[in-house]
Amino acid sequence: MPRSMVSRTTAATAVNTAIFSALILGPSRVITGSWDWPRGWLAVGVFVVQTVLGALFFLITNPSLVGERTSARVQSRTDGRATLLIVLLLAGWFVVAASDIHLGPVLPALPKAMSLSLGLGLHLVGLALVVWTFRVNSFAATVVKIQREQRVIDTGPYAIVRHPMYLGAIFWLAGLAVVLESTAAAVATLPIVVLGFLPRMRIEEATLRRDLPGYADYQSRVGARILPGVF
Repeated sequence: MPRSMVSRTTAATAVNTAIFSALILGPSRVITGSWDWPRGWLAVGVFVVQTVLGALFFLITNPSLVGERTSARVQSRTDGRATLLIVLLLAGWFVVAASDIHLGPVLPALPKAMSLSLGLGLHLVGLALVVWTFRVNSFAATVVKIQREQRVIDTGPYAIVRHPMYLGAIFWLAGLAVVLESTAAAVATLPIVVLGFLPRMRIEEATLRRDLPGYADYQSRVGARILPGVF
């Protein structure tokens, strides 16, 4: 395995962990003036474990995917705007969660034991969906483009929805919100992900429909983008 790939993966893992930690703990620190938030630190710990294990797993099983996900790519202006929308809405989601928890809940939180078990369960379901998606689709990339020898993927989760990774993101974030004890943030996850990722999904699908043979037929066979039978 190339040492450069390991270095890029290590750097990407460190950066992602730092960003996630800032998004979780930063708003809480601003609101309360304290770093004392056990559920927030638990969320950071869970993220570190899954990120490190995920990086090791894909380095061993699919290094080409890791190389694709950690390489710097130039986005088109349209793709860049869609990505910016996702970033802004997700950052807002973390602020909503911290505000709901520390300034008074909009909706009642679940009992502590239930919030922990149910939240971790939903979170891990989302993580499993994302991992499954990457395992099935080695062409997954951070930039919308057609790669050499790319083909239509219609097996695994792609037989159910056209964007299974985004479905995984809904479970992942909703579970995280429940772990953090914010029912309001959990409820807000679905519209935020749908609205935030919709421009990106449209760009992806327009590109694939235009440049990838067979994708238009796949769209006609699998009608749902991320919610089976709904959307």
